[in-house]
Amino acid sequence: MSTKKIILLLLAILFAVFVRFYWGLFGGNIVGDEPFSYSVSTPSNLNDSGEIFKKKWNYFRLKANKPYKGRYLKEIFFKPNQGMLGEDLKMMWKSVKDDGHSNFYYTLFRIYNSGLDDFNPSFMKVFGIMFNIFLSLFAYFVMFKLLRFILKEDKHIPLAMLISFINAGAISCTMFVREYQLQMIFFILATYIFTRIYYSIENKEELYNAWKLFLCTLGLTLFVLSAYYSEVYIAILGGCLLYKAWKAKRTDWIIALVTVFIGHLILAKLLYWGFFNFIGTHDFPQDTPFNLERVWKRFCKNNGFMYKSLFYCPTLVLGALAAALNWKKFKSFKETKYNFLLLPALLAAIWSYIIIFIGHLDYMRYVMAGYPIMAMAVIWLIVNLDSKIWSFIFGLLYIVYSMPLTLHFIPKPVASFIYFAHFNFAHMRPLLESNLPIYLKNDKNFPIYATSEVILYTPDDTDVIIVTDMDYFTSKENPNKEFIVVTRIPEDFDKTNKKWSRVARKIKKQELEDYCMFSGWHCFPTSKKDYHKIEALMEKMDHEAIEAEEATKNEESKPAAGAPDPSEQG
Repeated sequence: MSTKKIILLLLAILFAVFVRFYWGLFGGNIVGDEPFSYSVSTPSNLNDSGEIFKKKWNYFRLKANKPYKGRYLKEIFFKPNQGMLGEDLKMMWKSVKDDGHSNFYYTLFRIYNSGLDDFNPSFMKVFGIMFNIFLSLFAYFVMFKLLRFILKEDKHIPLAMLISFINAGAISCTMFVREYQLQMIFFILATYIFTRIYYSIENKEELYNAWKLFLCTLGLTLFVLSAYYSEVYIAILGGCLLYKAWKAKRTDWIIALVTVFIGHLILAKLLYWGFFNFIGTHDFPQDTPFNLERVWKRFCKNNGFMYKSLFYCPTLVLGALAAALNWKKFKSFKETKYNFLLLPALLAAIWSYIIIFIGHLDYMRYVMAGYPIMAMAVIWLIVNLDSKIWSFIFGLLYIVYSMPLTLHFIPKPVASFIYFAHFNFAHMRPLLESNLPIYLKNDKNFPIYATSEVILYTPDDTDVIIVTDMDYFTSKENPNKEFIVVTRIPEDFDKTNKKWSRVARKIKKQELEDYCMFSGWHCFPTSKKDYHKIEALMEKMDHEAIEAEEATKNEESKPAAGAPDPSEQG
């Protein structure tokens, strides 16, 4: 590359980093699953035996019905145990208490946060974002390699890099203190591996040697360890390459591709012994309903994600206008440049629709790691415009519209899609910041790791009591007449959402106006006297749900009209 192009490229990367620093400073408080990243990555603090196990609430220094100060629990949950780095990594190699994810991100995060001693939610948010910004540098490097291989002409690369990383979806990966930024790196790397092999088959080049095939296997292994949903993208890319090899009659490549696919699963198991623990978890439901209503609903949901976070209406309109004014070139698709850019973008889009459909929740964060690759469709349009002026205007509009720095001047409905910027804990904090003691109710035997979010927002001097015996609330052993109860909403929250909303309304009728739900928890202040009323309401609703479920099963088990009764046969 010329000196001018190198300077432009560095400026593009620096701008992408600056935008992330800017938003990182205003990232708000750490919420949702983000505190989970800290607590899961320090297993030795909460594990007594030196081994990962699934017993609920069986952790050293924590006993039922005993008060603990908030600061004490924060140190147990979030402060890395000095001198235990090796033990933590060993324990996470065996398993983690988050079966929906592997140990890869947690291992890197444990190494990074070894010196953490400040449990302010705002600081922990920024601290985690800084780690993601560091990881994003690797994503820029791999994307540069991919674009340079496809575009060949260096003049388009600086603008293409900006388009890939200055969009709300890509930035949101960095702003969420979870594994999504790590997944983005290997999403791009998998696309790069796919592209190199595709061109190798296309140009009838020799089969890769054993070392290159091993590097491909390692790259796919780290990709699937960064997020289990990555396996779907690997399958899509692999199927495309197998078809290409079959069409080109390259038996050697077919054998190599199958070997790489099998090898990456074996290597993943060796690097993370609990690799297959995700099978059957709620993150990968076995009974995903397949019906047209669900397909259409989630199809539209994913379209909304793309519109709000990647392509944007003004740029789509201008893109259509630019294509119309350059119709002579675009009417013959084969004559346009770099059509290969559309293939990875299309495959990444197909992946996103599949993930949104099969995912337990239809959240943008499950697919936003693929946005830099999907943005290659925008890059394709820019490099194919005849006029440099059109290319510049289109690229500039895309960047200005998607650049989060400008969102302060854009109407709220447009700005609100920035995923990380609008988490709000205001409805929960007045309760937890009161002087009342907090009771963590273990009625669903949920692992204590899942209480990380509540512990983080508990004042240092507040008493926290883990309650496993429901009679404790109203017994003489309970020294507090008034207290706050925090309990986990059932794992089938999606199915019971209406039920819990009715419970919330009934609780409000009992003049407990501060009842609130947040991030899968419900929290309310109460007293010994009022707790009886609330518990009765909840038990009644639980019984109603159980009775309705049993009635449905009985109805399904009845023989169809005219069918013989099984009990009368044989």
